[in-house]
Formats: sequence, C-alpha cells, structure tokens
Amino acid sequence: SRNIKSGWKNIFQVLNIAARDNTDTVVVLAFDLVKKLVEETLLQITSDASHGHVAYADCVGCLTGFARNKHNVQMSLESVRLMTLCTQITLQSQVAHNAAVSAALAAGGGAVTVATAPAGGESGGVDNGVVVFTDSEQHVRLWFPVLTGLSSLAADSRAELRATALSALFSILMHYGHHFSAQLWGIVSHGVLLPLFEDVHHLEEVADTAWLRTQLAPAIDNMTQLCVAFMPAIAQPLADFLKVLGTCIGQDEAMAEMGITAINKLIADAGAKFSDDMWTIVCRILVRVFQESAKDPFAEAEPTQESSEDEPAHRPPSVGAMSMEEKLHIMGQRHRIRMLLFRLVQDLCSLHSDALGEAQLTQLLNLLAPNTKTTTSSQGTPATRGPVLPPGSTKEQLKMMHEEWAEASRSEVRFLLRIYRQATPEPEAFLEVRLVERIVEVFSKYTAPLESLGAHSMGEDDGG
Repeated sequence: SRNIKSGWKNIFQVLNIAARDNTDTVVVLAFDLVKKLVEETLLQITSDASHGHVAYADCVGCLTGFARNKHNVQMSLESVRLMTLCTQITLQSQVAHNAAVSAALAAGGGAVTVATAPAGGESGGVDNGVVVFTDSEQHVRLWFPVLTGLSSLAADSRAELRATALSALFSILMHYGHHFSAQLWGIVSHGVLLPLFEDVHHLEEVADTAWLRTQLAPAIDNMTQLCVAFMPAIAQPLADFLKVLGTCIGQDEAMAEMGITAINKLIADAGAKFSDDMWTIVCRILVRVFQESAKDPFAEAEPTQESSEDEPAHRPPSVGAMSMEEKLHIMGQRHRIRMLLFRLVQDLCSLHSDALGEAQLTQLLNLLAPNTKTTTSSQGTPATRGPVLPPGSTKEQLKMMHEEWAEASRSEVRFLLRIYRQATPEPEAFLEVRLVERIVEVFSKYTAPLESLGAHSMGEDDGG
C-alpha cells in the first residue's frame, strides 16, 4: 500500500460505485474492504504529503456512499462511525507533520510555534503541537468532506441514521472547534450548519415536516451549545442562527418554545461575550417577533393579484368557518408565546442591561409597552392604562389579554427599576422620565377608585 499513492483515488471511486450496487454481497464485501483500509492503513495513506488529503476526501466520500445505502441500516450507522474515525486519524497525521516542522525549526534556532503555508490561503499554525485551522484551501479540503457528508446524512429518511449523523457532526465540531479561525467558522456555518435549518424558513412549502420536527430540537440544542462554547470566534454563525430562531418563534407553539428557550440560553451563557453589533441583532430580532406575535391571528389576508384562482384543496378554513374551540386554541397558543417573550426580555435585562445602549434599551422597553388605552378619572385626568379590547371579545380572550398586559407592565417596571439602580453615576434622563410616568400610572390605578368614592360621598352630602 505504500507505493499506491495517487492510485487510492481510483480505488475509492470503485468502492463508491460498489456502495450503490443492488447486490447485497457486492455491497458487503466492498464495505468490509473499506473498513479494513480505514482501521489499518488510513494513517499511512493520509500521511503522504502529495496525495494524502485527496485520498482522505475520497475515503470519506466513499463512506458517505455506503451510509446512504438504504438496504442495510447497520452498515449505514457503522459508516458514520468510520467517517468520524477517518477525521481523527487524518488529524493525527496533520499534527505529526506540523510537529516535525516545529522540531526542525527549533533545532535550527527558529521559533517553536510555526506557521506552515498551505497553498492558496492563510497560514495554518501549530501551538503546542495542535493544528490551528483557517480558511486556507488546504484546511477547507480537510474539513468539508466529512462535515458536508454528515450534514447531508442528517436529512436522511431513516430516523436512526439522522440522529447518529447529527450527533457525530456536532461532536466533531465541539471537539475540534476551538482550533477553528473565525473565517473558517463562517465557511462552516454557511456550507454545513445553516442548511440544517433551511426548511424552517418555508415550512408551508414542505410536504412532510415530520423529519424536521423530530430533528429540529436536537439540532437547535447542539447549535446553541456550539455558539456558547466558541464565542466570539463563532459570532457570524451565531448572528445567522439567531435569525433562524426568530423564524422558529413565528411558527407553531412547540417551535416557538424551542426558539425562545435557545435565545434565553444564548443570552444567559454567552451574552457576556456579545459585541454591541450582536446586541443590536438580538434587539432587532426581538422587535420583529414581538410585532409578529401581536398581529390579529384572525385577520383575513387580502387576496393579491398573484393569487391563483385554483386554491389548493388543503387550504385552512377561513375564520368564519372556525368553531369557538378552534379560535380559543389559536388564541391560547399566541398568548403563551407572548408570555414567554415578555419573560425573555425581562431575563435579558436582569443579566445584561449594563451592556445595552440607550437605543437598545428603548427598543426593549417599548416591547413591554403593549397596545393600550388610557381611561380618565372623574376629574378628567388620565387614570389607568389597560389593554385594547376588540369588540365581541369572549371572557377567555379578555382574560388572556389582561394577563399579557399585566405581565408586560410588571416586566417593564422591573426592567426600569433594575436599570435605574445599576446606573452610575446617574441614570439617563430618558429612564427617569419613563419611570416617573409608570409610577404615576400605578398610583392613579389605586387612587382612582378613592377619588370616585369621595366624589360620590360629596354628592350625597350636598343632596342631604
């Protein structure tokens, strides 16, 4: 095998063709050969400076072909394990190569920490014998075969293979991600990670979303852990991921809860590393999801000129055709999502209000100022605020709207008090003004009934 060198490409291509054969005997024999090559000779194969990286890519592509074979799920799962093993073995050869260069330079009086020069890109380095991966052509060729292969298998029709491939993908990234440059993370994000969430943006166009819903929760959870672990290097992928989470919140209740939980964890565990630009993105996404959640769920969409005259048979029933139970179910979902959003903003303030600027604080405070109306006291002065209630609202709808209004008001006052106490040396003027307005409203709420009672008593005395 030492003398094959460039011949490995042809060998793996033949084995890849065998992986797609309809004869079980051929597939099993070919797979046993690939497995033997990976476990016994791959380190020797990939150590070749001229052809090792090509052989590695072809080997991973071959294993991806076996994993896609629908006839033997155990072989597919074993292929994923071997893909992970391939990465570990190949990285050993990379580390050994760079360690040898480092030792040679040290012996000749050079620096112990060195930078090799991959063709066509940035330099890669060795720090204490560990490769640092950049967006150089050499490093992209090293990582993309296994990462894109596992990413594609995470969309397989077999649930067990999807779960195994997704777990292997994030396990590799968690293990080696601390050696990725920010530029490489950007490439991995757009080429590997974001495609995992592509269908989230157009669920209405996807015929079968069962696979997405079963894999979405672990994908979001793994991506959240990845962002927490590797901030700030992973800042750009995080910004893209936040947009995905914002889209999830605009879907059904289960997906909305996943999105809100993930944003909460990101803010709690990685918020201290957020830049001002990242906080601006967070605030912008929160503004958008608040606006979407505040829309009337029963407003009929206006027909457009582009609308087809032939409506699909599965079109949801119009508002007029809905029963009261269906309407209350939709209202309940919307209500629970909004309550989670109010608490998310309150938690954000509790943890990171000192990192936010005036514009960002104002945006968040405005989110906690729900659509309200002001009543007047018997003296003609503003008394209390309350939610705007649409005509014909049921008792259940009124209760949910009052709960939202009360939660938003409580959150806003807590938000203001916390910022006011933390402000040094003096709070911003806009905070004082807003806090005073809310204090006046609270006093008005409790003094309005007393004013009314006093006016009533005076009327009785005059009449007597």
